Amino acid sequence: MTLLIPDARRSVLGGLVDDGSLLAPDPPDCVAALERFRTLRESPSGWMLGRFVIPASMLEDLAAALVRTMRRGDTPWSIGVVLEVGDTGATSRAAAFHAAMDPAAGIGFVSVPPPEEASPDGVSRALSAGRGVHLDALPLLPIDVTRDPESSIDAIERSRADTLQPAGIWIDLEIPVDPELLVAAITRSARVGVPIVFKEANPPAFTTRDPDTPAVRFGAFNLIAVALSDPATAATRAQSVLLDTDPGSIAIGFGGLRRREGPGGSISPASADRGTILSIVSADPGAAIRSIVDALETGDANPSG
Repeated sequence: MTLLIPDARRSVLGGLVDDGSLLAPDPPDCVAALERFRTLRESPSGWMLGRFVIPASMLEDLAAALVRTMRRGDTPWSIGVVLEVGDTGATSRAAAFHAAMDPAAGIGFVSVPPPEEASPDGVSRALSAGRGVHLDALPLLPIDVTRDPESSIDAIERSRADTLQPAGIWIDLEIPVDPELLVAAITRSARVGVPIVFKEANPPAFTTRDPDTPAVRFGAFNLIAVALSDPATAATRAQSVLLDTDPGSIAIGFGGLRRREGPGGSISPASADRGTILSIVSADPGAAIRSIVDALETGDANPSG
């Protein structure tokens, strides 16, 4: 009898990296971005690629490009949309795109403009813009990690209880983020089941530090490890996981993600998912995926079991 055991790398990393190249300050041509996405999706590591993320102002260009370039038998495209501040027609434009293009290209999540106030009513009004695209779209609330992120997440939870509809948060890691507050946001989201989408231009697999500046780039493996931490774990310990720059301390292998507690320390049980983390939006998804592939290929030296 053949025993089929799922490869947990697929559940931990599948669709983790979204293509956010059109969100860059100097974005490529829409057609060029589409072709790069298609090429990357069809590559051996394309299973790590998730959504094609685009500002709402470019949806008409995207629809025209997809109609011209989609091929018979194409796998459906999952689209993430960012509603920009001040664009009063963004919701209706996204709704029209989804109605016309689904199921060939359906909108999966909608990042809404931040509310003027983080009260439950303000959060509910902000999230309603995302829900107006279509009923199954996941609205994402951008939160300022430097300003009491836990209150915003609690407001989302209360809104979710009132509307009976899910909602998540959008965290921009391209601006300076205090590790303690980021850990607080991740752990609170994990505790109440609020999905997280991170935005990071070129996320590394493991956390890195610039030796000449205080700058820190948080690693994809580190973010997942924090999201999978026991809720009872002390905040200082979770912060040390986030800031751990040792590639030997975290690994994702056939059994899932495992973490070593210090040199020669105990190894955590394998986790076969990525917890509350939905995806990481990267302006260079190819580079982000290559970083992950390199980490997987050296995983034999890590605590992957």
